[in-house]
Amino acid sequence: MLCDGRVQEFPNGRYRIVFDETPGANGTLVFGPLIDELGKECIVDRPTAMAAIDKAHAVGFRAVVCGYSNRHPLYRNADEYWGICVPMRKNSDWHSWYRPEIQKALPRCKFANSDGAEYPGFFVPGVRKHSPLPMPSRRAVEKATEIAAKRPLVTICPRNVAHPPRDFKAWQDVVDGILGFGADVVSCTPLDASYRPSGAKFLQDMVGLNDLLDVELALHGMADCCVASNTGAMGLMVYARAKAIVNVGGTGSYAPGWEGLRDAVARENGTKPTKIFVTEGLGREAMYGFNVPMEKHREMAKLMVGHIDDVLHGAR
Repeated sequence: MLCDGRVQEFPNGRYRIVFDETPGANGTLVFGPLIDELGKECIVDRPTAMAAIDKAHAVGFRAVVCGYSNRHPLYRNADEYWGICVPMRKNSDWHSWYRPEIQKALPRCKFANSDGAEYPGFFVPGVRKHSPLPMPSRRAVEKATEIAAKRPLVTICPRNVAHPPRDFKAWQDVVDGILGFGADVVSCTPLDASYRPSGAKFLQDMVGLNDLLDVELALHGMADCCVASNTGAMGLMVYARAKAIVNVGGTGSYAPGWEGLRDAVARENGTKPTKIFVTEGLGREAMYGFNVPMEKHREMAKLMVGHIDDVLHGAR
């Protein structure tokens, strides 16, 4: 794996990363499993966990986070991260597996927000902290720099799910439009949940699933433009300090939404807010994919390509 830290790998894609070996004067607290959809994790779970980790450190605990494999870059301020569940898949045994494995590796650890938690007060959903930004590993940055050599570069996240707010179907038209500008297109969505438009390169083919999000964070920050449907990919782009994001309708169902997350991240980290271009104009039904004909999706694609053109070449 490309990550910074000591890695211990387990069967079926699971792993443990130790970022800091220093023992806690009062022991170890475990937060998780964080296995929500990525959008909720970006807007709610990560900021809540960040506040809980800081609180744990302040009173002498080591902090361990467990959740989906590949999401460790979101929790670099923890002392350890356990990737216990492969993204986009249902693992029937993860719930029974993670707790005894962690207890075996970390004797006398306490669980802070799971069933039977000994310290439930540490993980308070209303308390959110949006700094520091998740940082990709050194080797992930090197890999992203290699991938981003051709310019201009546009990253896309064409998630393919039977869920109307995310099921934008005209990704091939979007990619064709981007290629028409002479740009390189890299898709960052895990392949088993992705549309696969021709002409795009697929990040998972280059780096593998467990390193995908690490390199993705670096790559979105280097891209000239990022393009996403209304999914958790938006949160990753915001955390990556993307220059500009073109979004297929909507600002997120979890408060405060993508623009609220963008503003909180910028305020707490002293960074410039990412520009977000929400593609509107065809009405809610077309924007959100409720049984609309393909030609409406293609009209939406034209609007998105227009936004991308404005980002790459300036408003005309």
